Amino acid sequence: MGVPAFFRWLTKKYPSIIVNANEERQRGPDGKKIPIDCTQPNPNFQEFDNLYLDMNGIIHPCTHPEDRPAPKNEDEMFALIFEYIDRIFSIVRPRRLLYMAIDGVAPRAKMNQQRSRRFRASKEAAEKEESIEAQRNRLLNEGIALPPRKEKEEHFDSNCITPGTPFMARLADALKYYIHDRITNDAAWAKIEVILSDANVPGEGEHKIMDFVRKQRSNPAHDPDTVHCLCGADADLIMLGLATHEANFNIIREEFVPNQPRACELCGQYGHELKECRGMENDADRGEDYVEPEHREKNFIFLRIPVLREYLEKDLAMPNLPFKFNFERVIDDWVFLCFFVGNDFLPHLPSLEIREGAIDRLIKLYKEMVYQIKGYLTKDGDVELERVQMIMCGLGEVEDEIFKRRQQDEERFKAIQRNKKMRMNNGRGRRGAPAYVPQRGSIIAPLSRPTPMSGSDTRSLAADARVQAMNFSQNEEAAQRLKMMLKGEGNGNASAPARGPVGPSNPRKRHADEPVAAIEDEDEGPPDEIRLFESGWKDRYYKAKFDVSGDDVEFRHTVAWAYVEGLCWVLRYYYQGCASWDWYFPYHYAPFASDFDTVGSFVPTFDSRKTKPFKPLEQLMSVFPAASKQHLPTEWQKLMTEDDSPIIDLYPVDFRIDLNGKKYAWQGVALLPFVDEKRLLETLKSVYASLTNEENERNTTGPNRIFIGRNHPAFDFFRQTYESENGGKIDLDSKLLYGLSGKVSRDQTVVMPGEPFPSPVSHESCQDLPVNCAIMVIYEDPEYPEGFKFPAVRLEKAKELERTLKPGDWNERRDGQYRPMIGFSRDTPRAQIDNSGHRHFEHHVRQSIPQSNQGINSGHGGGYQGGYGSHRGSYGNDRHHGGYNNRNDYQQQPQRGGYNSYNGRGGGSYRGGGGYNSSRGGNEQSRGGYQGGFQDAALHTSRVNAIATRTVDWESASHAEEHGNKPSPSWRSSTDRECSESMGGRSTKATPPRSPSFFRGFARTAAPSVEGLSDSSGSMTSVSAPDSISPLLPKRRSRRSEMTEQSLVQKLRSYPPAVFFMLGNEFCERFSFYGMKTILFIYFITEHQFSASKATFIYHAFSCIAYLTPLIGSLLADSVFGRFKVILYGSSIYVFGHVLLSGGAIPFLGYELRSVLDFSGLFVIAFATGCIKPCVSAFAADQFTEEQADLRAQFFSFFYFAINGGSLLAILITPTLRGRVQCFGNPHCFPLAFGVPGVLMLLALLLFLGGWNMYRKHPPSKENVGSEVVQCIYTGAKRSLLKRSSDKPVSHWLDRAAPDHSQEMINAVKGFCAVALIFSPLVFFWALFDQQGSTWVQQARRLDGRVGVLSILPEQIHALNPICVLILVPLFEGWIYPALRKVVRVTPLRKMAVGGLLTAAAFAIAGLLQLKVNETMEVPPEPGRVFIQRIGNETLLSGFHGTDGVLINQGVLPSGRTEIDADVYKFNSGIGNEQMTLNASVAGKGYVMAVFRLANQSNQLTVFDYKVDKADNGATRIYVVTPAQQQGNIFAVNYKNTTVAQCSLTSGSFLDIIPGIISRPEIRLYWGNNCSAIECPNMIQLFTQMGAVFVLHIHENTTEEDFSLLVRPNTVSILWSLPQYIIITLGEVLLSVTGLEFAYSQAAPNMKSVLTALWLLTVFAGNLIDMMISGTHLIPQPELEFFFYSVLMFLVMGVFIVLSLQYTYSEDRNPEIEEEMQKHAPPIVPNVPPPVLMNDSTC
Repeated sequence: MGVPAFFRWLTKKYPSIIVNANEERQRGPDGKKIPIDCTQPNPNFQEFDNLYLDMNGIIHPCTHPEDRPAPKNEDEMFALIFEYIDRIFSIVRPRRLLYMAIDGVAPRAKMNQQRSRRFRASKEAAEKEESIEAQRNRLLNEGIALPPRKEKEEHFDSNCITPGTPFMARLADALKYYIHDRITNDAAWAKIEVILSDANVPGEGEHKIMDFVRKQRSNPAHDPDTVHCLCGADADLIMLGLATHEANFNIIREEFVPNQPRACELCGQYGHELKECRGMENDADRGEDYVEPEHREKNFIFLRIPVLREYLEKDLAMPNLPFKFNFERVIDDWVFLCFFVGNDFLPHLPSLEIREGAIDRLIKLYKEMVYQIKGYLTKDGDVELERVQMIMCGLGEVEDEIFKRRQQDEERFKAIQRNKKMRMNNGRGRRGAPAYVPQRGSIIAPLSRPTPMSGSDTRSLAADARVQAMNFSQNEEAAQRLKMMLKGEGNGNASAPARGPVGPSNPRKRHADEPVAAIEDEDEGPPDEIRLFESGWKDRYYKAKFDVSGDDVEFRHTVAWAYVEGLCWVLRYYYQGCASWDWYFPYHYAPFASDFDTVGSFVPTFDSRKTKPFKPLEQLMSVFPAASKQHLPTEWQKLMTEDDSPIIDLYPVDFRIDLNGKKYAWQGVALLPFVDEKRLLETLKSVYASLTNEENERNTTGPNRIFIGRNHPAFDFFRQTYESENGGKIDLDSKLLYGLSGKVSRDQTVVMPGEPFPSPVSHESCQDLPVNCAIMVIYEDPEYPEGFKFPAVRLEKAKELERTLKPGDWNERRDGQYRPMIGFSRDTPRAQIDNSGHRHFEHHVRQSIPQSNQGINSGHGGGYQGGYGSHRGSYGNDRHHGGYNNRNDYQQQPQRGGYNSYNGRGGGSYRGGGGYNSSRGGNEQSRGGYQGGFQDAALHTSRVNAIATRTVDWESASHAEEHGNKPSPSWRSSTDRECSESMGGRSTKATPPRSPSFFRGFARTAAPSVEGLSDSSGSMTSVSAPDSISPLLPKRRSRRSEMTEQSLVQKLRSYPPAVFFMLGNEFCERFSFYGMKTILFIYFITEHQFSASKATFIYHAFSCIAYLTPLIGSLLADSVFGRFKVILYGSSIYVFGHVLLSGGAIPFLGYELRSVLDFSGLFVIAFATGCIKPCVSAFAADQFTEEQADLRAQFFSFFYFAINGGSLLAILITPTLRGRVQCFGNPHCFPLAFGVPGVLMLLALLLFLGGWNMYRKHPPSKENVGSEVVQCIYTGAKRSLLKRSSDKPVSHWLDRAAPDHSQEMINAVKGFCAVALIFSPLVFFWALFDQQGSTWVQQARRLDGRVGVLSILPEQIHALNPICVLILVPLFEGWIYPALRKVVRVTPLRKMAVGGLLTAAAFAIAGLLQLKVNETMEVPPEPGRVFIQRIGNETLLSGFHGTDGVLINQGVLPSGRTEIDADVYKFNSGIGNEQMTLNASVAGKGYVMAVFRLANQSNQLTVFDYKVDKADNGATRIYVVTPAQQQGNIFAVNYKNTTVAQCSLTSGSFLDIIPGIISRPEIRLYWGNNCSAIECPNMIQLFTQMGAVFVLHIHENTTEEDFSLLVRPNTVSILWSLPQYIIITLGEVLLSVTGLEFAYSQAAPNMKSVLTALWLLTVFAGNLIDMMISGTHLIPQPELEFFFYSVLMFLVMGVFIVLSLQYTYSEDRNPEIEEEMQKHAPPIVPNVPPPVLMNDSTC
């Protein structure tokens, strides 16, 4: 895009958009190509879906490179292009699509720019040859030796890279070969689609790509989270990437390296330009150390559009708009405003130059004016011209000021350049050479490596260097005179060098009356006739550029209208495609912004009629100069050169280039005549007849082509386009092509798979393909109705990417102090130094720093600070910047520290920061990392809490004390000053704000003690650091990170060792319980053949026992055994229960024995887990002492993590063992699936025993608060019922329990009853929540578990619950609840009410999903009837009889499925009238009846039954039907050629094809006799579908076969169940987590254990409800059952809300009662969290 300096401006302003591309090099040190496995993960930590190549950006540098020798022929060019594409492919590694787009015929607006570029290139080439020849002749006349002339070689005309030339046609053929070769031979290409849009397809390459993206994203099948990567160097790609509004769009391009050395065109040497060439003399001046520049392969960089959007979101923020802010519309306006600074279709406005901050000026103006224009400038590619007029008028008001400032800047720059040239010309030697080159060995001579020197050596060498410099002038002058004398050019005095001394003998001495000779400015441009900086500039401009008078205002408006029409056209081109192929801006120059004062009333007309693009040869005639005529047909060439040609005026040999105020010719305007389209096309009609067939083919509009390989899912679909009789266009199946939509058709030039593909490129790397494995078809984009507008919006389902720029990283002053993400991933590995490296620096570096620079008060910093490689204070300079490598990528900023210039300054004062890993915190600008600046340990460790106390460099202080210096604090925080001033100037110790609980412990142990700091007057008090931080100060990585790590490690070491055994025990026990429970429902259905309702009943009965027995466990622990023994005994029984259950799962045991083992084991497990449940967490808390209360609170974070970690892994692993492993001849391996949790429970027991000698065991308390509560309630209720009229009235019925119970107990029970009343509706929550393991699993069994290449088992979807809990709990606690509290009062009861309503909504969604599932279910036969699935080639005659011989049905039993009464039937065959019998007497089943007429004219009947239900376990079942004489086996082989199932080749046998964890649906069936798998002669391909049942009919002739569908597959994706799981988990977080917290906060201290029992009883009661409703099949239809639960829950939550409104929180009750309760309450352990008695997946 014609926007000079745009990329440079953008990356300087927004540096974090750039990421260096990590790359595996394709060539080794020996230059040989190294194959790269691109199937491996992307080295850039980002997987890309689609890669788009703007091929012209690849073709040009490969055909005429600037940094290396040009290729010898076209074949080498093509090989270089292939290698370049391979390199890009290896960096990006697309997983779905590769799109190659070559520039085709461009719109007329672009052709003008192409014409100018090609004419200019032709002219510059001729002028260059003339300059070389002139310089050669001049040097030869001076007698200077020159290298021999280069042999005349055929010059490559880069103009041939234009559509319609023979070169482009050959390139298209070469690329087709290249794509076939890579798909055939490279595994990374085998499964992607490749689209080639060659030069015969109209449109610019990048816009063809954008058209493709637009049309795909407007199709419903498009994945809104597609990761795009576009390769190209044009700046307009950035605009186009923004215009897509895609969530993840990136651009890859070569890194721009400025000032690359170029060889002189004449002598081939480096270091000078052609005009400075001195032939072979230059070679003599180079010296022995001269080395030619090394040509290195350029690196690639990524430009991240999402990060650019983050920057723009910050820059374009406009608060308090009078209309709704829409960031997507603002992005479109930003793109539109950038058009004003230039593009390929319009010249930029004279007042706008990017280098002068034009874009920033426009954006600032836009942000100011948007409040007046009250809307956006653009929408979906249309422009609001009235608003644009207001913006331009605002710019016009400051145009005069802009021009004057530009003139001042130019004059200043010219003065600097003149001074620079004067200094250079006063030097010695040729221009540009240094005045003095030090000798080798001098102290100031460059060194190839560091050389250690002593102080005396340094002083001696410095003295020698001064002597050499003083003698240099005299020696050089003598040498110059001697050289001239030897040449006979005069004596030494006559021709003294210009730099010699000025004296009487020097004729170059200037006389007093002579003017000072101006330094000749070789780059001075022509005189400025317009002088925009002087008044009258507009008149002069229009007169000079347009040749119109200054008072012709109408003409100015005409130009402005044409320009604004161009802006509208360009915007439409970017957002909707080409609106007009023949529109162009008919002027060479742009108007002024002040001339846009009437554009608001203008209406564009370019889309008023349909247009079509030029043909390729017509475009060549429009853009080629006569010098490139060889690429055109012979007769057409004559039209460019012959004088009588009607269009000869379109091809001037010479033309003027107007510099237009610029310095270089390439920046000027080529004043070429615009092509008269009508005259050109009319003239070309006369030569069309002379075209050959090949030229006609090049002159046609061609199609896009799409290529795929054999392993692609759509390969068979593509192959059918050639095999089917219908050769028309076919709609693509988006599911087979990663969401790609469109139409395909046959390509007449195709090379079919299996055939050889000859290489069109004669190069060693391009060999013929003996067997082609790719297929090519013609591709067309999806079609949309005429007038359809592609919406410029972000797609609704697109996921927002994680933010790269954090709020604290942004600095409005643009000084580079931000902390961006390095690479595409925050987990990108980063360099660091280990402890040995730090010791090295401590010993060798710090000790070498002078002591005077070590003190805090020195102002220069001290010690080891500012990052690796930075030693602030070494030379007394507090502005040295350190950092890792001191790189300064893509920004013109002072070099700073940090990893690759990310973050960090090693400056002085307290604002210094340094090194990588620094972060901001608090109110000050201090930064961490490698300890840059003056910071204390507290600031490092509590940075995350935004705490900024005082910062003192303890390292420097301690180091100064070691050397006898008194440390002096350099500054004091505002907090200290305020405290000091408030107390009369006395310094006090300020207390830091309280930090969040998780980090609280770190702040306590790490924060230093600062008794006082110096105030502004300079008074000081002592500064000390505690011993706790002194070991951490000097010798580690980052002070902040190291102290955080050490604090955490220190805390873990402070934990009682016994608790780690408890953590392992809890993890294994939860794995054991959830691993077993997850597969329990499936076990009942598959192994016990229970109905769904019966399985539900038993499942919830197990849960009832598991949540009732904790009452027994707590009673035993408190009154009999104590917690330790209950856990020990319970765990032992637990293991025994697993042994029973695993044994019962062994299939060869008798059913009665298995049932006994199963249900005994389940009862034992339920009892054992219930008993230990209330004891484990409390026993773990017992291990901490009273002084370790903080550690105990922190420990429970790990404890809850162990619970969730164990349950999550169990839910994922045990279903896999159940459904993916086969054992005992059974497709389900339940013995293993139950055995692994049993082993984990045994491990839990062993871990518990491992800490035997470390535990703190408390004896049972012998107190039973629960019985007292029951007695109190009983007494109060009894006396209230039996009260007499004479009894004293009381305020509460429980008051009647006095005096049998104390008032404290009565008050506590009152609170308990109030909470119990609130808890009563929660019973129904558990009734719904616990069905995730029963009815929801049953629903999931009928869903399609395939998600891409993954296969999810029904039970595994339940893993969403713990995953969501782990995410949502901190999310709600950290962000959502605090945000809501700013708006409404957030109370526990409100949260619980919302949670209950969400749970009801989840079941409503489950009901809706079940309705969709029902549509895929197989309807069973009516009672007393069966299904008959008839196949075969025999005809059935009448005589279809029952067992009693009575004629039932006159006629033929039809093929396919028929429903008839269950009975035994007899019928006659069509040939031979042979009688056959069909036994279909079992009602409710399906029967396959196959009747064959064999080759020997005999009949064969095959009958077998099948279950009219889905195949289980996600399998696809295939029954086999074959004639009796067929023998052998049939094998199912997957895409890895692995046999996944097999059976005998007999009728009625079947294959169950169970998908693996990672698998593909394509399966090949092989069969035959005495063969194995793929060696068998017969094969058919099948796409498996979960739950489907097929019958494969193999005919007597084994080459024929067909499939019949018996049971429909699962077609509803399992992903549709995500909403209900997420919503019910939200309900759990809001209700379950909050409920137990609420109970503990509202009950009296002595009631907490009783409330725990009450909570467990609600879970028990909820499962009891499930047993009564779901377990008894009370509601037969599952969808109605879900809706019933939903309505019931809504009603119950209504009751709950009513109860909540009447509830009084404990803090609002009678304070005297509360005080009394607290006074007499028994002591409790502080900070003990509630026992883990809730649903255990909750953290």
